[in-house]
Amino acid sequence: MKRVFPESVKWLLEKFGKESIAVRRSPALLKILEARQRTLNEKIKERPKFTWRMPQSRLASYKYPSVHEFLQSDREEMIYYLPQFRGQGDLEKFIKKYNGFWNNGRQFSCRITKDSDSSVLIKKTKRLFEHRVKEYKECERELGCIKTFIKNLGLN
Repeated sequence: MKRVFPESVKWLLEKFGKESIAVRRSPALLKILEARQRTLNEKIKERPKFTWRMPQSRLASYKYPSVHEFLQSDREEMIYYLPQFRGQGDLEKFIKKYNGFWNNGRQFSCRITKDSDSSVLIKKTKRLFEHRVKEYKECERELGCIKTFIKNLGLN
């Protein structure tokens, strides 16, 4: 089945009122809403729980294995010494590349600051968890709207 995007469902919900004859007689709309319901139910199956572990993190594990291991651990911070850092330029590149929040693909959030000329302090942040909680709540809210919409239309 074709993927249903939340924006399109939101548009449908806003565009058509419960009095619309087109909506009442639209099996296609009902299929779209039911598909979206299934997707949302799958997404909210389990409420996000806080942990320092970031098991889906993707950080060039072959290049920085100890950082990769740290991101997947319970530890909150680490000092990472990299002998190949050749002064300020290399440190700045590493900080610029990996500092912050990565949800798409890399799945981690941390703050990286210079510790010395050849090391950085990496502190995990709660930003990834907060992002997941926000997504979870948005899915719950959208699912509630769809259920109410279907019920008010008498389609189920």
